[in-house]
Amino acid sequence: MRISGFFHKTKNAKINVGLFSALCGIIFAVFPTCFTMAATTATTSEPITITGTVVDSETKDPIYYATVFATNDKNLSIYTDTDGTFTLKGPNISEIKIEFMAYETKTIPIENTSNNSVPLGIIEMEPDPEILESATVTGEQSCDKKDLKKLHAKGGYFSQKEKKCVPTACESERYKLTGTDPNTKCLDLNNTDCKETINDKNIKTAKYKWENNQLICRVTKCNDDKYIPNDAKNGCILGEGDCTQEQIQSIPNATAGQLKKGVCYPTECAAGYEPDGEKCIEISGNCDPMPEHALRAHREYNSTMGTEVCIIDECSDEYTPSNDKLSCIKPTLTEERPRNNRKPALMNYRKTPMPCVNANNRWQIE
Repeated sequence: MRISGFFHKTKNAKINVGLFSALCGIIFAVFPTCFTMAATTATTSEPITITGTVVDSETKDPIYYATVFATNDKNLSIYTDTDGTFTLKGPNISEIKIEFMAYETKTIPIENTSNNSVPLGIIEMEPDPEILESATVTGEQSCDKKDLKKLHAKGGYFSQKEKKCVPTACESERYKLTGTDPNTKCLDLNNTDCKETINDKNIKTAKYKWENNQLICRVTKCNDDKYIPNDAKNGCILGEGDCTQEQIQSIPNATAGQLKKGVCYPTECAAGYEPDGEKCIEISGNCDPMPEHALRAHREYNSTMGTEVCIIDECSDEYTPSNDKLSCIKPTLTEERPRNNRKPALMNYRKTPMPCVNANNRWQIE
């Protein structure tokens, strides 16, 4: 007998209420678990907010466009922003996963919280060595190993808008990401300025040097000719006096020097050269700063101009080095030629018309 039918047929409304209360008491006594589960479900179904920042475990650079989703419901998902941050909201989230190609999947359990807010802070992702050996696939297209090597990157994504591979992590600490937009690149820090990292007012120039797979800041020149780099090349010390003319002449391309422990160290070099320890070396190394749209460029002395210049070796997509190799430019239609640099051959037409004859009712050139 249905409950509704029973109450509908009963005439006394007070008896209806009493019977209904008694019936509810019996049901609650027999099935208390049902009511408990319903109450628990109502409580735990309240949405929670999970926040965090995803970064590379080695470089600490932000990883953006990584997928963050609830393990029990993949419909609850979101991508990390350009700074690696994310905010995921949803009910009944007990665990989340973070995925990004070229990195190992990160699984994070979500504990109960009283205020429905779960700040995870910094989340470090480990590079996946197996994927990095072959290719990094992100989105709909891929950045293969050749593209990554060219960019000095170990991870990246393919920009649909720019139609090119954009690095998100560089291959070593020698390289540094210049930003997070599609025009970012891995900048080579070798031979770039690092003076600001050393607290010594007597330093004039200091350059990063890539030595034994480590990026080390080395002092190359001091402000005053009376000072020279110390043995560790991480500061300047007062020299023991000027080198004799004979000592200076014994060092190729040296024009001035200071004594340290009886040894002459050049402090000034001829045009096109710079001091480096006990000798003068030809100006070389990476440009700092790098010219716009340039991927690779090196320092060189221009004897005609009488100054140091930055020579561009390679430009980014859609750009090419200018004739003087001092800037990256977009080639115009008139500059585009076949790869073999050959001009199309011209047909050797005869100037006088050739007579036509009838051969079996078909006209042909004689």
